[in-house]
Amino acid sequence: MTTHLDNPTATSAERRPNLAVVGAVGGTVAALLAVISTTVDTPFRPKEGPTSGQWGIFPDASAGEIAAHAGIALLAAVVVFAVAARVALRREPGSTAVWSLVLAILGLPTGIVVYWSGLPAALGIAAIVLGLDARRRLGRLPVSAAVGIGLGAVVLLANSMLVFAS
Repeated sequence: MTTHLDNPTATSAERRPNLAVVGAVGGTVAALLAVISTTVDTPFRPKEGPTSGQWGIFPDASAGEIAAHAGIALLAAVVVFAVAARVALRREPGSTAVWSLVLAILGLPTGIVVYWSGLPAALGIAAIVLGLDARRRLGRLPVSAAVGIGLGAVVLLANSMLVFAS
């Protein structure tokens, strides 16, 4: 009689990252960064305005503008996690590693052009999650996943810095 060490009842869907949770976290981070870029003055911004050089709320920030920025960020997170990440996780691990790299590369220009939108944060988080998933499924870290994880972290950090400093 032989003994099997793997769990035959575990499905591949159970081993995947929970995109609902990751998407909710990514969407929350993206929306928070979008709202901060619209409404919060920080000591890191250029010195101008009534609250320059200190933490404060922009007096001219309207509720509609705040809602629009948060909505754009949440929509970006939905597209990234419900479409791109879901498609990537259904592929083979090597392909998921490449998706990680592609999303991270897409995050670089969006992090500069539309840093306020939340899209760079969603792309960076998705790139990190996909790279880590490829590593877990392959048992090793392919170069494309490693670069995707690294660039995803850079995109997320740079986006956060731009939000707080501009």
